[in-house]
Amino acid sequence: MLSEEKREWTVTDIQKAVKLLLEEKNTLFDDLIKNLENNSELYEYMYNTLVSGLPTTYNINNPIIDLGHMFGYLVKDKNIFEVVV
Repeated sequence: MLSEEKREWTVTDIQKAVKLLLEEKNTLFDDLIKNLENNSELYEYMYNTLVSGLPTTYNINNPIIDLGHMFGYLVKDKNIFEVVV
């Protein structure tokens, strides 16, 4: 568990957070997985943006970006995965 002090997350902190999130099922991840499995272009775009760190331009007229925006994965002016709970 993280202490109350504000500091940057370490790799160990991120690994612990991922472990906590993956210990039980949740509908957010179920929907995310289903949406990415059903659309290989969206999967590839998200992978390239989040994992590979390839630069992208947010253009809502791009059907893949529009789809990512509709699902709530992409936000205008930011190419980030956003979790809205």
